[in-house]
Amino acid sequence: MRGLQEHDFVGYYELGSSNQNISLSLPLCKSKISFAQGHLLSNKPIFETNYYFVLLTGKISMLYSKAFSLNMYENRQEKLVLDLYKKYGDDFQKLIDGSFFILIYDKNKKTLNFFNNRYCATNMYYYLDEKIFFFASDLKLLLKNLPFKPKFDMNSVPSFLSTGFSFNEKMQFKNINRLLPTFRITCVSGKILFHNNWKSEFKFQRKPFNNLDKHLDKYEDLFQQSIKSYLDAVKPKQLGCFLSGGHDTSFVFLHASKIFQKPIHSFTAYFEKSGFDECPKAEYITKKFGGKHHRVLVKSQHLDYVPEMVRNIEEPVSGSSLPVYVIAKQASKYVDTALTGDSGDTLWNEYHPLAEWHKYFRHLPFFARKSLHKFSQALLKFNGWERFWEMEHALGLFAKKNFYQDFFANLCTYRQFKQDDISGLLNKKVYESTKMNKCMLDIPFNSRNFQDMLIEAKMFYGVYMYMNLSTQKALESQGVRFVAPYLNHKLIEFITSLPHEWQNHGSSFKLIFNDAIKRRFHKQALLRHLPKKYVYSSQQSLDVPYRLFFNERPDILKNLLFRLKKRGWYNESVLNKLFLEIQKFKAKPHEIFELKDHSYRVYSLLTFEVWCMEFLDRFNQKNKKKPARSHTPLEDYLAWS
Repeated sequence: MRGLQEHDFVGYYELGSSNQNISLSLPLCKSKISFAQGHLLSNKPIFETNYYFVLLTGKISMLYSKAFSLNMYENRQEKLVLDLYKKYGDDFQKLIDGSFFILIYDKNKKTLNFFNNRYCATNMYYYLDEKIFFFASDLKLLLKNLPFKPKFDMNSVPSFLSTGFSFNEKMQFKNINRLLPTFRITCVSGKILFHNNWKSEFKFQRKPFNNLDKHLDKYEDLFQQSIKSYLDAVKPKQLGCFLSGGHDTSFVFLHASKIFQKPIHSFTAYFEKSGFDECPKAEYITKKFGGKHHRVLVKSQHLDYVPEMVRNIEEPVSGSSLPVYVIAKQASKYVDTALTGDSGDTLWNEYHPLAEWHKYFRHLPFFARKSLHKFSQALLKFNGWERFWEMEHALGLFAKKNFYQDFFANLCTYRQFKQDDISGLLNKKVYESTKMNKCMLDIPFNSRNFQDMLIEAKMFYGVYMYMNLSTQKALESQGVRFVAPYLNHKLIEFITSLPHEWQNHGSSFKLIFNDAIKRRFHKQALLRHLPKKYVYSSQQSLDVPYRLFFNERPDILKNLLFRLKKRGWYNESVLNKLFLEIQKFKAKPHEIFELKDHSYRVYSLLTFEVWCMEFLDRFNQKNKKKPARSHTPLEDYLAWS
């Protein structure tokens, strides 16, 4: 079941003097409009006046303008958009908040305008060359309506394998991109112009404060406003929450329970034969605040969902994407809207140890930084403790002459393939013909802004283009709305105004070794509702035991290895070594390995190969036979040829 079909749209705009004969197809089409140099089909009725067309998908949940109010435009938000556009011009985009996409055609100016919200990279996909600008609400709809077959972009191979997600606007096909958060596009006189409002999103105006209680009151008030505005906009019948029992999701759940009048369903993933189990904490929070808790077992059989997951998300995704998708399927049985804690850890600067390391390493010469990294690599030969692997990764980030260049891209190679690994993993011909894709929006690091850029870069590149993508599309594909309370402009502005010592507090030694008081201010807010023992208990990021899954289903590895060799992009000897090492790797169930073990890297290769099967091979006319679809064991799916 694919959600929100009424929001589908597809259209095109001719550039220059191009005059192409293009036919568009859209099931359940309710609106067909023509404008200068293009056409648009939409499954949602388009608001029309004598001088404007307005298409709004999603909901505006907050309005930052004293001249208007949302209550004035209940069930008429397209009219609100038009009134704002008339009064403020294109800058009206800065005054609205929520999960939405807006298209405005100005008949007088003959301009076609596209406006994205602050947070999502999932609202519009487009093909752009010198002749045509083609756009649609999702990738499959775009591919179906393009009057030609797009070419695969080999640059997407190293870009994905190094990060585990698409790090930029570029998709896996040449000239196909997604509309980035805060961006707007203007089509006028056969030309296309790009603009963005990103600079106004993260100002980091950190100021000391005196009255802690007053500041905590403001924080909780902003948080409740964010939740209430979303719920008022979407009006859920049954509300759920992805609940880990950690600091971020617990805060979401407890405040949502004060607003929503029915018991809230919570969903928590757990794994067999693994020491990782968040359920006890999540169940405690759920019962304390009157909800209904659901334990969701994620096991090796759920690897069969990978093709369906990739098909619905439309991108290869790594990390925790599988348990998120399994939870989304389970949640759809009970709720129509689900809350998440996405971006909470980022806003409270989860990378603070790196910021502390940077304070010292920025003063060291290159040879000293490189020597420290070599020492950490040598240490791994004598002791394979996971913490030493983490240290080697961190030191490697600074072991470059100009480590500020591409710093966040290099940071994202955590659990993935580093540049040196990719040069060996890809065969020589492929590697020499590719380069890493760059994002059209650059967030530069330097010695002065380093700590805050760890937050800003993670929000834009990581949260908005990866976490939101996999969670939102997983939920919406099951007919469940996605609500992330931390994604609120005023709330983000408040959190990023707090002094650094109120984010993570402790001595330099404790900060470096990740032993500081994390989320110091946030914990003070939690202590108003939860006992100290709970608030200061140890927290752990979601660790997925892919190695256990693969060990239980060895034929998946066997068939995947065969397919990767057949694909012809990879160095076969490196593949053989990689797959042999993951099968030989031994670990106790309670041990957590994210770097030493290759399972996350193999999972990335798996989702990328499945994406190629679904979106590359299936659109190749030479392959008349289609791969098996739903309810097919992954071993059999990978055996398709």
